[in-house]
Amino acid sequence: MIDNRLSSIYPSAVKEARTAHGKTSPNQNKAMKTFHPTPEVPVSSREPKESLKSVNELLTDRVREAIFSGELAEGEFLRQQVLAQRYGVSGVVVREALRRLEAEGLVETKRRKGARVAPLSVEEITELYDLRILLEELVTRYAVPNTGLYDLARAEAIHEVMARERDPIRWLALNREFHTALLLPSNKLRLLKFVNDLRGMVERYLRMSLTVLQGFEVAQREHEAILAAYRAREAEEAAKLVGAHLRRTANTIADFLITHMRNSEANRVRESQ
Repeated sequence: MIDNRLSSIYPSAVKEARTAHGKTSPNQNKAMKTFHPTPEVPVSSREPKESLKSVNELLTDRVREAIFSGELAEGEFLRQQVLAQRYGVSGVVVREALRRLEAEGLVETKRRKGARVAPLSVEEITELYDLRILLEELVTRYAVPNTGLYDLARAEAIHEVMARERDPIRWLALNREFHTALLLPSNKLRLLKFVNDLRGMVERYLRMSLTVLQGFEVAQREHEAILAAYRAREAEEAAKLVGAHLRRTANTIADFLITHMRNSEANRVRESQ
């Protein structure tokens, strides 16, 4: 079944979907031309329980979360011995975790200095969102014609929970589930994997900007417009709205970063006087 393959890309969405509807096929109603009110689908704003992971994966997750939360600041050097003592693991495990995080763009290695948290960059976030827009518009065009009542009900249920959630971390987790629910019907496994990887790369930018700017309402209105295009089965309109939603988010983050960098520089100047 396609769900078994997709679970390796979006385990949370597939797991919750099965819980809500048993073995019902997500696309069983895709031939319908219009959408009608559907049964309520239960959604939890909590993340699914952590599955069994290797020590390497667990350490990677913890260091990644420390970077996302700002506990490990941009530019901070990551001493292998310090991390090994802090988390009670070997240096080999630390090196593997840092290698993985470097592949995700969260860590960079400086010659003769070692690994450090990669600095935030306007150029990087712009490039990442350029890629996201290209991919997610494309996947949306594939997804809309295949979206059934089940898929739409799933996205609408998440959307309703998001309207009541104001914790940035939980809201962002729901945001990922919302977009996942709308893109899964495309059944484009490789494209979905690329989309998911790019979302991981922009996570810390989203956390930082959302925590400060609190742009929940704007995103909710954009999500509602995207849902309306899905209901009408307007693939091009939905793709256009997804692209505009991502572009607005990218611009918001870039503007925030520019202000953040200017303030940081001004603080450094004042401290040096």
